[in-house]
Amino acid sequence: GQDFYEKEHTKPLFKLNNLLTIHNLYKYTCILEMFKIIKVGNPSSLLTRFHRSPRRPDNFITPSPSSSFIYQSSHMWNTCRKPANGITFSSSTTLMKNRLKKSLLELQSNHQVEEWCELNFD
Repeated sequence: GQDFYEKEHTKPLFKLNNLLTIHNLYKYTCILEMFKIIKVGNPSSLLTRFHRSPRRPDNFITPSPSSSFIYQSSHMWNTCRKPANGITFSSSTTLMKNRLKKSLLELQSNHQVEEWCELNFD
């Protein structure tokens, strides 16, 4: 019965199996799609909507905050990308995927060991 049933914390399971939460999976997908659009240059209709910073060519000037893919992916790229991780648009897609996933897994495993907190998704 209920005496023997206890809900298990999910955070250790996500860490053990290298799984991204839905929040970080969304971030991973948006950033990766943006990376591919910029790297390959297609589709051009989306490519022309991204504006690179003249001072920092690996960062983007974000449009007005909204739920659009252009704003969301540009903002995520600027906040997620660290110069120390060595990701630029000359990096291979495979390298980008691996480093981005590693970075997001580290982010979501930080802070409390068993409980999720807001900082695991920023």
